[in-house]
Amino acid sequence: MQSRGLTFEHGSLMLITVSHAEPDWPIGSHTSIFNMLDSELSVLLVEDNPAEARWLSDLLAQASRCRMRVTHVASIEAAKRDLSKSPTDVILLDWVLPDRYGVDGLRDLQAVAPRTPVLMLVGWDDDEAAMGSLRAGAQDVLIKDRMTTSILERTIRHAVERKQTEFALRQTEEIYRSLIESLPINVFRKDVQGHFVFANQRFCDELHKRLDELVGRSDFAFFPPELAEKYRRDDQRVMRERLVVEDIEAHRTPDGRRLHVQVMKAPATDVNGKVVGTQTMFWDVTPRVEAEEALQRSTSRFKKLFDANIIGIMLADLSGRVIEANDAYLELTGYSREDLTSGRLRWDKLTPPEYRPLDFVAIESLNRTGICPPWEKEYIRKDGGRVPVMLGVSMLDNSTSECICFVLDMTTQKRVEGQLQRAKEEADSASQAKSLFLASMSHEIRTPMNAIIGLTDLVLDSDLTPQQRDNLTAVAESAEALLSLINHILDFSKIEAGKLELDAVEFSLRTMVAGILKTLALEAHRKHLELVGDIRSDVPDRLIGDVVKLRQILMNLLGNAIKFTDSGEVVLRVQVLSHDALSLELRFDVIDTGIGIPEDRQHAIFEAFEQVHTSINRKYGGTGLGLSITSKLAQLMGGRVWLKSEPGHGSTFFVTSRVRPATSELVAAAMNPSPLDGLRVLIVDDNATSRKHLMDLLTSWRMRPMAVAGAKEALTTLNRVKGEGSVFAFSLIDSQMPDGDGFDLATTIRAEFADRAGHLLFMLSLPDRAAELARCDQARFVATIAKPVNEPELFDTLISLRLGSGEEAAPALLARAAVKARTMLRVLLVEDSRFNQMLAVALLEKRGHQATVAHNGCEAVDMFFRQPFDRVLMDVQMPEMDGLEATQVIRQREARSGWHVPIIAMTAQVMGDDRERCLAAGMDEYLTKPIRADHLYEVLESDFPKAVLPQELSFNADRQRDRRGSPDSSMSARETSGRFSGGAGRPAPSALDVEVSPPPNANGSIVNWSHAMTVVGGDTALLRDVAVACLEDFPRWMKEFDQAL
Repeated sequence: MQSRGLTFEHGSLMLITVSHAEPDWPIGSHTSIFNMLDSELSVLLVEDNPAEARWLSDLLAQASRCRMRVTHVASIEAAKRDLSKSPTDVILLDWVLPDRYGVDGLRDLQAVAPRTPVLMLVGWDDDEAAMGSLRAGAQDVLIKDRMTTSILERTIRHAVERKQTEFALRQTEEIYRSLIESLPINVFRKDVQGHFVFANQRFCDELHKRLDELVGRSDFAFFPPELAEKYRRDDQRVMRERLVVEDIEAHRTPDGRRLHVQVMKAPATDVNGKVVGTQTMFWDVTPRVEAEEALQRSTSRFKKLFDANIIGIMLADLSGRVIEANDAYLELTGYSREDLTSGRLRWDKLTPPEYRPLDFVAIESLNRTGICPPWEKEYIRKDGGRVPVMLGVSMLDNSTSECICFVLDMTTQKRVEGQLQRAKEEADSASQAKSLFLASMSHEIRTPMNAIIGLTDLVLDSDLTPQQRDNLTAVAESAEALLSLINHILDFSKIEAGKLELDAVEFSLRTMVAGILKTLALEAHRKHLELVGDIRSDVPDRLIGDVVKLRQILMNLLGNAIKFTDSGEVVLRVQVLSHDALSLELRFDVIDTGIGIPEDRQHAIFEAFEQVHTSINRKYGGTGLGLSITSKLAQLMGGRVWLKSEPGHGSTFFVTSRVRPATSELVAAAMNPSPLDGLRVLIVDDNATSRKHLMDLLTSWRMRPMAVAGAKEALTTLNRVKGEGSVFAFSLIDSQMPDGDGFDLATTIRAEFADRAGHLLFMLSLPDRAAELARCDQARFVATIAKPVNEPELFDTLISLRLGSGEEAAPALLARAAVKARTMLRVLLVEDSRFNQMLAVALLEKRGHQATVAHNGCEAVDMFFRQPFDRVLMDVQMPEMDGLEATQVIRQREARSGWHVPIIAMTAQVMGDDRERCLAAGMDEYLTKPIRADHLYEVLESDFPKAVLPQELSFNADRQRDRRGSPDSSMSARETSGRFSGGAGRPAPSALDVEVSPPPNANGSIVNWSHAMTVVGGDTALLRDVAVACLEDFPRWMKEFDQAL
C-alpha cells in the first residue's frame, strides 16, 4: 500500500490512500457514484461503548446528502457473524474493543469482508495509530472528539467513492491486460531513454525473461550490439518524427533457421500529447513470407514453362473462351495471337462433335473436384485439318470458372503407336508360327521317340550279348538326351512367352519327395552314391501348390547333383523358413559332394545355355537350360534359387517356394501314433548322413533309436544290450557296408541275438534285384525297405509289424492297402501309331489289364458303346476323328444315360493350353508322350469315381467273352505284333511274372531310362519283328521330320 500524503479538513485527520482490494468488488448493491445521493448506505458500527454508539448513530441519522442505515455490534466476533449473514457498504471500527485491539480487529474483519471499506475510529490524535491503520488496509481514520455529522458523512461518502473508482479503474486495467495478453503477438513499451516499462507475457517468453527482469533495462541488455543499435535508431526516429513505422525484419534463429517478423512501432504519448516513449508490436510471419516466396518461384517457373513453348498451354474459362495461350498452343491450333485477343479463338470450337461428350465429362469433373483425368481427342485447326492431342486440365485456385490446360501434340506418338501395333501383330504372327512349329515338332518327334525309347527298353530287358547291350544302351542314352533337349526347349519357350501358369492342387510333400528319390535312386546307386531325403518333422505334409513344377525343380537339381557327383552322397533337405496364418515358405536344400562350381561362374549358370565350362558339356552333356528353367519356375512360385559351392568340395543349391497348408492333417499328427511310442530301434548304416536322417525321423515318431556305423559295432551293441537285458523292437540294416555284408550280419543276429534284435528290416539300395531279394528270404528279413527311405512306406511297415494283421491293425493302413491293391481294368486304347499300340498293349497286359485297340476316334466311339470299359486311353491327334472330338461325342452320349468312364489323354503336344483343351473336352487326366510305364500305371490306376455302365446295355458273361475274344475289338501285344509283322501270336506272360525294375545287365550295371519303369520279360521274336518294322518306317519319319523343319 502506498500513502499519497496527509490532508486536514475542518480540523479532522483524513488519510487518502490507494486500496489494493479485489478489482471486481461491488459495494453493496450500488455500482455508480452518480446515484449515491439518492440511495441508502448500510453502515456496520463496531463499538463497545453504548453511549458512543448511540452518539455515532445519531450523527449518521442526521446525514443530509444520503441515507444511512446503521447496524450496531459491540465486538469483532459479533461483527464477523453479521458480515457472514449479509454484506454492508462500509464498516466503522473502534480502535479499542474487548476482544481485539487496534489493527488486529481490522485484519479479522478484512479476512471476512475483504471488499468492504473500513473506517477506523480513535479517541485521540495519534499519528502512529493512524498510519498503522492505513497500512493495515483502512480507508481512513476518524477522531471521535472532533467528529461532526458533516465530517462523518463526507468521509463515508469519499471512502465509498474511492472504492468504486478503484474498482472501475482495476476493471479497466484488467480488460486492458487481458486484451494485451491474449493477442497472438509480442507487445512492449519503452520510455524516451529506451528502457522497457511494460511487456506482455508473450514477449517475456520470447526473451526467456520475467517482466521484472525487463523493466528498466534497454535492448543492449538482451540483443547483439548491432541489432540493439538498430532498434535504438528506429525508436529515436519514431519519437522524433511521430511516425508509425511498419516493416518485415529477417533474422536467423540459433539453429540456423530463417525467421521473418512483422514489426509495428508507434510513439507513446501522455494525456497532454507529449511523447513519453515508444510502443512496439511484432509477430512471426515466416510461413506467409515463405508462401509468398514459393508462389513467386512457382510463378517464375510457370512463366518459363509458358514461354519455353515445349507444350501447348492455355488459360481458359469453362464457357469456351481462351484467356491466354502460349505460342506452342497457337502453333498447334493454327491460330494467331490476334485471333486470341479478338476472341475468335475458342477451345469449344476446336473440338469435333464426336469428342464433345468427353469435354462434357471433363467439365463435370472439374466442377465437382477441380481436376479431371487426362483424355485424348482431336482439334480442328484453323485450316480445317485435324491434330490428335492429349489434354490435362485443372481449375485455378479460388476460381470457379477459370482453368489451366496443358495440350500435348500426339501426332508423333500416334504414328509410333501405329508402327508398334503393326510390329506387335507381326511378332504375334511370328510367335504363333513358332508355337505351331514347336507343337508340330513336339508331336512329330515324340511320336517315334515313344516307340524308340519304349521298345529299346523292352529289348534291353531280354537276353542280349554284351555288344548288343552296349549298342542298345547307346541308342537309349541318345534318345533320352534328345528327349531332354526337346523338353527343355519347350519349357524355356513357354516360360519366355509368359504362358506358364501355376496350377495349385493339394498334394503330399513326403509322397512327392519319395517318388522323386525313387525315380533317381537307380542312377545314384549305379554310381555308388548315398541318396537321402531329409524332411524336418515340423514341415506339414499336406500342402496346396503347383506340385508338377515343384517336382520339376527338384528333379532338375537332384539330377544335376547326381550327374556331377562321382562319390559320396546327395541329400535333399526340406525345412520351414517362415509361416503365417495363410501360407508358409519352404526351403529345399540339395547338397552334394561333387565337383563344385567356381565362384566366378556361380551366377552365370542360371542363364540360358550356360554351363560351368565347355569341358563340362563334353564330359557330362546337357543343354544348359535346366538351371535357367529352375530359376524361372522358382520365381513364378514366389521363391528364388541360389547356391553355395567350392570347387572340389561339392555344392548346395537352395530353393524357396511359398505354398499353403492344406486344411487336412499335419505330418506331426499323422506320423506320431501311440503304437510306436518309446520303442527301441537299432540302425546299422555306414553313411553318417543316412544315420542322422533315420535318427531324426524315428525320434520325431517318439521312438528311441540307436545308430551304429557297421556290422562290428552292431554286434558289440547287441552283445551289450543282451547283458543289460534290453530289447530292440526293430533293427534296420543297410545292405552294403564296408566292414561286413548286411546279409552276413543278419545271419549272425539270427543265430546269437534273435531275442534282442527284434524284427529285422533290410535297407536295399536296389530292392528289385532278384538275387538280393532271394538272399533276404534266406536271411529271414521280415521286410525290405528301398533306399532312399520312403517315410510313409517305412512308417506303414513299422506299424504293420507292430500291430500285426489282425483286427487291431490301424484302419489307415487297411485303407492304404486297399488303395494299393490292383484289379484288372478293361482299357480301350485309342491310338493310330502301330508302334505306340504295341508298346501300350504290352505295358497294360504286363500289368494284368485287358486292352482293346481302336485306330481312330470313329472306331473308339463305336467300340465304346458296344462293350463296357473301365478306362479309355485316348490319343489326341488322329485321322478321321481326333481324340478331342471323340471325347466330346462320348460325353454327350454319357450325359443322356447318366454314366461316366474316365478318359485319359495321350498326346505329344506339350504347349501351355493343351492340358486345358483336353480337360475342357471332357477328359479326366493327361499324359504326355513318350509314355512312361510308372506314370501310366499311376494315372491309370488312380482312384477315379467308379464307372457306371449304361442302363440300356446288357452284357451276359458269354457275350462279354465273345467281344473280348474278337480280333476286331481286343488284341494282346502278341496279337498286335502278329497282325503288323506277319508273326504268330504268342501267349502273354502272366502278371505274376512282372518285376518292378529291369534286371541287371550282363556286365553287372543297371540301366533304367524310364523313371523306374515296370517292364515285362522280353520276347525275342516279337522284338525282332518290331525292330524290323521300325527300320522300314524310319526313312518316312526322317522325311516328315525334314518337312516339319
